[in-house]
Order: sequence, then structure tokens, then C-alpha cells
Amino acid sequence: MPQLEQPAPRSRLARFNEIVTILLRNDAWGLVRSMTSPPPEGGEEDNAPVQLRQTLEELGPSFIKIGQLLATRPDLVPDRYVTELKTLYDKTTPSPYDEVRAVIRHELGRDIEQVFASFEPDAIASASIGQVHRATLKDGTKVAVKVQHVGIEEAMELDFEILRGLVSFVEKTFAASRLWQPREHLEELRLMLERELDYTVEMRNTQRVEHNFRHHPEVHIPKMYPELCTKRLLVMEFIEGVKFTRVDVPEMANVDKKKIAAIVTHAMARQIFLHRLFHADP
Repeated sequence: MPQLEQPAPRSRLARFNEIVTILLRNDAWGLVRSMTSPPPEGGEEDNAPVQLRQTLEELGPSFIKIGQLLATRPDLVPDRYVTELKTLYDKTTPSPYDEVRAVIRHELGRDIEQVFASFEPDAIASASIGQVHRATLKDGTKVAVKVQHVGIEEAMELDFEILRGLVSFVEKTFAASRLWQPREHLEELRLMLERELDYTVEMRNTQRVEHNFRHHPEVHIPKMYPELCTKRLLVMEFIEGVKFTRVDVPEMANVDKKKIAAIVTHAMARQIFLHRLFHADP
């Protein structure tokens, strides 16, 4: 198997200095305070949510993942922050196409042209751990190809070492922060990321969900291609769709939204109470 060229390893001190510099330059403590304050009044522009999102992006993948987690917690984070942080799900800066080619070559032992009939160089979505490209298999099947960013696992391990120290300092210095249970949330995030960094886990879970809904034609789970899936590469059936939140797009004009809501609600309940396996990214 060809070797995948990894970024030069960074020292803990160098990365710690980088993180602290970015936090200080962007007045991180002021951004945290703004989350617990009401929005500006009198038409004054509220830039804090955008500044927080940009700061997390500048800090890198581990912090982007924290932002994604915060976007799922409207009980902790004001709505205006949730809306902005949701853009971290699939609108981060993608890796260069050369790196994508290198990952596929490393994982499958073949070049892109040997595996796919066509492969779109531009990612249709990019997040903290990987990015997604449209492609076509040799038999004409349209697929979505999820490719992990090079060096992401090593970078995240280093960041979590540093974050443990920072979180411990914050808890000791600012007693009010304990209300958010930062250490517990950080450990939960670390365990979650450990599984997310292995795409074969996602592949197997998706296959299990597909099997569980095999007698429910109203629920369609993308087909996986296990022979093309590895720890850093995921290939699945490509399905055109519209996000639930995009009710304003033309494709949703003639859709029975109540019926869709009922299908989704029943599917979620079935997963939680019957299957005991919950797909968190419908």
C-alpha cells in the first residue's frame, strides 16, 4: 500500500502557543460572555456569533467539532449562535484535490481513475473531519465519496491533550463555568470523535439501520459499498435531497410536510424504542 504523506508533526508547546494566541487575538473570553448576554438592542449589529464561528474555524478541526456540538445544544446556547454554528456542519474549507487523490490511492491501493468512471474535484460539502465529493462508479452508479482530511487524527489527539489542561484551568479559575460541565462534555466529545475517525464504524451502523428499515419503503437509507470503504474513506449511494430546514426552496413547494414530519417522527421513535440504534444524522 502506498505511503500517505502526513503533515510535519507539531510540538505540544507550539500548538498550545498557537491556540492561546488565537484565543487572545479574538477576545475569546468576551465571546463566551456574549453568549450569556442578551442580543444588542436598538438595531445595533450583533457580530459575536459570526466572530465565534470564525474563531473556531481558525483554531482548527477539534474546535470546529466543539462548535458543531454547541449547535445541537439550544438549551445551552442562544438561538442566534445555534444558527451560525450550524454552518460548521458542511461549510468549512475543504482539503486540496491532490490530498483527496492521495488518500484514495493510499486507502484502496489504486488511483481515482481506476476506481471511478468520474470524480468531481470540488467538494460538495466539507466539515471538521472530512469532505464529500460526487462520483460515478464504473457501472454508472452515482455515489457520494467521503474522504478524511490528511493528518486529522494526529492533530485532534494533540488538541485534546491541550484542551484538557485549558478546561481544567477554566474550571478552577471561573467557578460559574462548572455549570456547563466542560470536562465531562470534553470527554464525551473525545469518545465520540474516536468513533467518527473510523469510517468503518459509520459504514456498519448505516448498514444496520438500512437492515432495520428493510420493510419500510417510506424510509430510504443509502446503500454502502463495503469493498470501497476503509477507516478514512466512505463510499455510498448518492441520493438527491433537500434539508428539512429548507422549506423555502421550490422543491418543497408541493411536498406534504405533515406527512414527512410523521414519517420522520415514527422512524426516530422506532430507532430509539425498538431498534435501540439511533441514526443521529437523518
